[in-house]
Amino acid sequence: MTDAAALPAEGDEGRVNREAVPGGRMNRVLLARSAWLALACAGLHASTPAAALDERLRRLDVPEDARVSAWAGAADRTLVAWIAPSAASADPPDDRAFDLHLLVVATGSGELVARSTREREYVAEAFDPEGIKLVATDFALAPGKPSFAIDVRSEHRGCAWSTVTARALFELDGHAIRRVLDETDLQAHTRFCGTEETTDASATIEPARTRHAGHADLVRRAQITGTVCDAKQRCRDIEQRSRDVLRFDGERYVRETPPKRGKP
Repeated sequence: MTDAAALPAEGDEGRVNREAVPGGRMNRVLLARSAWLALACAGLHASTPAAALDERLRRLDVPEDARVSAWAGAADRTLVAWIAPSAASADPPDDRAFDLHLLVVATGSGELVARSTREREYVAEAFDPEGIKLVATDFALAPGKPSFAIDVRSEHRGCAWSTVTARALFELDGHAIRRVLDETDLQAHTRFCGTEETTDASATIEPARTRHAGHADLVRRAQITGTVCDAKQRCRDIEQRSRDVLRFDGERYVRETPPKRGKP
């Protein structure tokens, strides 16, 4: 039986319905045009900076839960950070240790600019999977050395149970990622078992106008509130404030030691 759709239409015996005839010229033109469009779109996608960056991160074995952010401190640079159980051997083994992985990648080409793996950077009973935050703001610590921060939230379990968010500052020096400020607590909540004692601490870290060793000084302002108890469970409320100046010593920031006062 002949397919009726393949027969010439009534009154059009001399013409053939090309769209209905397999292999007809019209079909070949349409197929060729579709194929060209598909290839063009695929090529356009592969050539975009986002696609090049994604492909490069896959080749570098960057996990899907890594933090990825454009770097406000450096044009055409992307920051990547993640934590993972430590690969460093320890005796005895310590499953509480975590490594910190940092990458700086060229956004347009996907080229790897710098890489750093800090083994056993964090030691804690548990890390919140969402507890790592990449702060891609340049803190303007030193000219020509863009900086960024890593905030990590961790839990410490025991009779003194606490949740802590700590910040570390890093800078890009050529092709090297250097940590210039060790982990400093921004927020902490502590609760002691068997008592009513609890404390809450918060802090801010900001650049100052003064400089040392080519880097801006940092000012850390902190506040602690809560309830403290003595051995006889006599409790009292507290509120403490402090201000510290951190100065760069050529390698990292250290707390300024106030000069000793001489005897009058």
